[in-house]
Amino acid sequence: TYTITNLGEGSYTVYCYAPSGSDLADTRKSNISVTSGQTTTVDFTLVEGGIITGRVLDSDGNPVNNARVSASGPTSESAYTTETGTYTITNLGEGSYTVYCYAPAGSDLADTRKSNISVISGQTTTVNFILVKGSIITGQVLDSDGNPVNNAWVYASGPTGEGAYTTATGSYTITNLGAGSYTVYCYAPSGSDLAAKRESNISVISGQTTTVDFILVKGGIITGQVLDSDGNPVNNAWVYASGPTGEGAYTTETGAYTITNLGAGSYTVYCYA
Repeated sequence: TYTITNLGEGSYTVYCYAPSGSDLADTRKSNISVTSGQTTTVDFTLVEGGIITGRVLDSDGNPVNNARVSASGPTSESAYTTETGTYTITNLGEGSYTVYCYAPAGSDLADTRKSNISVISGQTTTVNFILVKGSIITGQVLDSDGNPVNNAWVYASGPTGEGAYTTATGSYTITNLGAGSYTVYCYAPSGSDLAAKRESNISVISGQTTTVDFILVKGGIITGQVLDSDGNPVNNAWVYASGPTGEGAYTTETGAYTITNLGAGSYTVYCYA
């Protein structure tokens, strides 16, 4: 038996993870309605898990050691390749998965993924990968006065996802990217008053370098207070603003919060108790 307490009212997804070393599949149940002050019962029956196994090679047919392969779907599990390039992921619930293959740290190979991989309870599915030479996105981040921005986080999201911090000269280099179209996000360093920014539809070609520069301007601010129904301040609530950029902050003992570094535009603001 299990009991989960301190839940706010609303709809939940409840995950159940099999114990380490078992052959049972993790599982989850969605759209579980929780009402304030009431108890909701959610039981699970764990069945034998499915398996994804395979081999990771480079474009010359050599095994890739220490690549991380992750399966994301009804449940999520991962494993590292061995010296022969083989891997095995267990405890998978039945359903459709996307399988990601991440090149080992320090290599020049591109991450990749395969989608719509069907997993059946108690059966083994084979997914092999061939990793090709990765592409690069590089550039420089400046403020509106032309000064380099140090320690900004630049992240490329597309067929694969990778990121890097800027140096003292404002330069950055993101490696191991698969070919395709990317959105590149630039997040101002902690403590600055600059707004995050992004560039969309950035085309990346296998084995080539693409330059994406950023100029960060002063950011906007969202601030406010979170109270309960009796008018008491709510401490440590998480408030998140989602829009052209995404930032968040926790409330203080007075229920106050301040979200900085926001780019101009329209936002949805979420408050999590």
